[in-house]
Formats: sequence, structure tokens, C-alpha cells
Amino acid sequence: MQENQYIFFNTIITNIKTIIIVFISFLSSRYLLKALGVDGFGLYNLILGISITLEFVITGLTTTTSRFTILALGKNDTEYSRLVHNTIIIANKKILFWFIFILQTFGIVMIFWILKIPEGKLITAFVIFEMSVLDSYYKIKVIPYNSLLIAKENFLFINIVILSAAFLRLGFILLLFVLPFDRLIFYSVIMFIISFMSRQITVIYVSKKYSESKVNHKIYYNQDLFKEILSFLKFSWIGQISNIIKKQGTNFLLNIFSGNVLLNAAYAAAGQVASISDMAFSPISQAIMPQALKSYSGNNKPRFKKLTLLNCKLAIILSWIFIIPLLFESDFILHIWLKEVPVFTSQFMILILIDEMIRQLSNGLVISNVVSEKVKVVYLANMFIQILSFILSFIFLKCGMKFWIIFYANIAVSIIFLFINLIFSNKYIYINALLYFFRVVIPSAVIGTCIILLMNLFKTYLSFSSPINSLLIMALSFLLSFILFFVSLFNKEESQKIISITKGTLKNLYTKR
Repeated sequence: MQENQYIFFNTIITNIKTIIIVFISFLSSRYLLKALGVDGFGLYNLILGISITLEFVITGLTTTTSRFTILALGKNDTEYSRLVHNTIIIANKKILFWFIFILQTFGIVMIFWILKIPEGKLITAFVIFEMSVLDSYYKIKVIPYNSLLIAKENFLFINIVILSAAFLRLGFILLLFVLPFDRLIFYSVIMFIISFMSRQITVIYVSKKYSESKVNHKIYYNQDLFKEILSFLKFSWIGQISNIIKKQGTNFLLNIFSGNVLLNAAYAAAGQVASISDMAFSPISQAIMPQALKSYSGNNKPRFKKLTLLNCKLAIILSWIFIIPLLFESDFILHIWLKEVPVFTSQFMILILIDEMIRQLSNGLVISNVVSEKVKVVYLANMFIQILSFILSFIFLKCGMKFWIIFYANIAVSIIFLFINLIFSNKYIYINALLYFFRVVIPSAVIGTCIILLMNLFKTYLSFSSPINSLLIMALSFLLSFILFFVSLFNKEESQKIISITKGTLKNLYTKR
């Protein structure tokens, strides 16, 4: 199978997984909210947010590990790949101790002195937190093995493990309805056990299947490589901190200034629906990233640039065609998904979706950030803007402004970061910023605005609300978005290539069958 067809094949597999996961996630959230109640659901997501606040350590390790693992495989040298794998394992072990120590300290301070925990739920909150700490510990330990799976483009095994864990999670959520004891504690313990099992299976599978995973720290270790990994890692962490400040900063501010967990429940529910844009795009990005990095490692810069631009355009198309219908029918979706919708969920969801649309305009360029040696510039700039936004939001809330200011600040930051990403890409990875802005960003904004206005008129013309009308509007906006974005963003050569790859892949699949 050709490289481009292999990308498409992996995309099909991952998209199938994504569709199933979206369905399972919506069912899981619906029944979890019902089983735990609004207060329990809000408390669980609030406490989970403590660990997620330091999730930048895990995400940074994942990004850095994937970068070095894929680039090593691109050199076609098994011994060097083993050297990289072992050095990464040692780096992870050194980081793991400090991460757990800081997380424990931070979590205890947040639970006992800062967050507004409902009366009588302090022990429950502490148990939830400890389970999340253990989960984070094993999440870090499995990173080198997950990275090797991604570098080998073994998405079939990855997706089977993810789907198995998702089905188990849904099954235990349904079991919550018949439990006579604390459901929150049971749920947090079971979620850790499921995660632990899936990670142990991954370690065993990778260790047996791939020779590059051979562990021998005495033979396969390089101090200079270790320092290089840590140097890249610290700037990757800076970039991830920015995302954490944005997401969990909002979560904590909503709790601190509202005095309860009701807004946290609304924010969690709205964020889960909005995350469908990332779910739609991530399969493409996961399939493209290994090929792009291997092209970069093999000094095939033209192919790297083409894959980066393809990633950018697909990020917009595959996220916006899902986001636009959700903007019109947020209430309809939420009431189908959650029978008991927390107050403000619909408004939160719309604002988060608008922020997502802006972010996706440059999200595809993130693939280039991983390879560039100048990544620290954009990461430092983004962190500075996010911290400033958080501080200003805090000051405005202290001055008596409504909590909506947090979401408006996030949208403003996404707009600023779009231009920073364009400047960065133009300077370091040979993407023409002006050309990208006028041929990708502007057409996307114009088409998106036109579809929104057109669907609003159509919705007004129907003059009455019903489930059939809502489904019709969503289907029309989805199809119209897909057609217009595909025609406008891809030139003739790109369109023909995508069609050719699709036909070739389907033909190969049919032949193998």
C-alpha cells in the first residue's frame, strides 16, 4: 500500500473508532449525569480538573516522545530507535517522581483550602483525586510504548484498546444505578482499574511485537540525547500549560465566583459536546503526523509542507462541518443527550464552539510546531497571552462583571494565537502566511458566515420547531458546509489527489477482502 493510501486507511480505521467513541461518550455522559446527579457530576469534573491542571506534563511528554520516536524510525536504524526508546523511559522515570509529588501537594491545597466542596463530600472528593493521581502515574509510564505504536502506525491495536475501555466504562456507568453505596467513589475506582488494565495490555503487546522496544538501560542510553529530550520537553510543557490555563482556569473561576458546582456541571457538559470538533479532526491528524515527521526526518521538505497544508485544510473542514450544525441546534442536541440539562449549558456550548472554530483555523499547523527547533517562540507567546487573559478575567470578575467575560477572553486569545501561528509558520516552516490567510482563513470565514445566515433564514422560514425540522436543518448545514469547504479550500490538483487516494485505498481493501 502506498504511503498516501496508508494515511487514508489509518484515517478510516480511526474515524470508525471516533464515531463509536462519540456515541458511547454521549451515552456515558447522559447516564453518568443521571446516576450521579448534577451536584455529583459537577463535583467529579471539578476534582478531575485538578489533575487535568497538571496534564500539561503528560501531554508534553507524549508530544516530545512521539517526536523523537517517529524521527528515529525515519532513520531506519533499529539500534538508534532502541537508544531513543530507552533514553525516553529513563527521562520519564526521572520526571514521574516530581510530577506525583507536585500533583499531590497542589491537589491537597486545592481541595482543602481553595475549592468550594459541597458539605459532607470532602472524603469523596479526596478519593476521586487520589484515583486520578494513580491514573496519571500509569499514564506517564505507558507513554514510550504508545509513542512506538503511533510511530509504527499501528492504529488498529490502539483503537481496539480504546474502544474496549469505552465499552467497559459505559457498562459500569449503567451499574451505578443499582449500587447501594457511594457511587462517586465506586465510579472513580473502577475508571482507574479500566485505565490501568488497558495500559498494561499496551506495554505487554508492544514489548513482544517490536524489537525497538527492547529495554536495556546500560547499553541503550545516551546522555546528550537525554539532555536534548529534556530541552525540547520544557518548551513543549510551556505550550501545554497555555491550554490548561485556558480550560481549567475557566473551570476553577466558575467554581470560585459562583460558590457551587452547578456551573462546573454545565461547563463539563458543554465542553464534551464541543469536543466533537477535535474528535472529528484527530483521526486525520493522527494518520498524517507520523508520515509528515518521517518526511521531515528524511529531508523530504516538499512532502512535509504538502502534508502540513493538507492537515490544516482538513482540520477546518472536518471540525466546522460538525460545529456549524451544533450552533443552530444546541438546545435540541442537549435535550436529546441529557434529559436534565444544567443551567447555562447551551450558552456555554455556543461560546466554546465559536472559540473552537477560530482555534481550528490554525490547529493544523501544530504538526509543524513539533519539528521546529524554534518552537519555544510560539509556546512562550501563547503562554503569556493565556496568563494575561486569566489574570484579566479574574480582575473583571472581582470587579463584579458576569462570568461570561471568561469565554469572551478565551475567544479573543484564540484570534491572537491564530495570527501568532501564521507568523511562526511563515518564518520557520516555509508556509506563506499571507497566502494561507487569504486562501484558507478568509474563505473559511466567509463560507461559515454565509451558511450560518442562510440556515438562520431557513429556520425562520420553517416558523415552528420540531425534532424533524431540527434534524433537517442540521443535515442541510452539514452537507452544504462539506461541499462548499471542499470546493473552496482544495485546488484542482489536491481534489484529484484526494479522490485518487480514496479510490486506490478502497480498491486495495476490496482486493484484500
